[in-house]
Amino acid sequence: MLKSLNWKPSSLTLKLKLASSTEENKKVVADALERGRADGLSTSRLAGKTEGLNEGREAYLQSKEFKKSISESRLQGDRDFLKAPAFKMGVDIQSARYLNKGFDKCISQVQHLKGFVDGFDQDQLDPSLNAILQPYV
Repeated sequence: MLKSLNWKPSSLTLKLKLASSTEENKKVVADALERGRADGLSTSRLAGKTEGLNEGREAYLQSKEFKKSISESRLQGDRDFLKAPAFKMGVDIQSARYLNKGFDKCISQVQHLKGFVDGFDQDQLDPSLNAILQPYV
């Protein structure tokens, strides 16, 4: 029924709810601290516990198991990348550019050797040479 009347809570109502929830939170935190003190947990014990966790973490990071899992995950990432369509498209584009450059080199050598005449010896062509038949530097 309230939805049909488009009733919205006032800002005062929201402030009261917020204040009561923060008071409840403060009580919960205070109760937890009291229970911790009763159990004998001091800050030094907590610090020691954290230090022990850090030592365990360091030992795990130096272990063969961790290094093996890292290398396997990297290898799997490489495999996934090689299977990706973006990588395949990049390889196709680069190979087309490489083929085009080689074709242009051969065409320039053919023109330099006056190769567009009958009886031209195609064995004279060398893609490792430039248009004037000198090695690339």
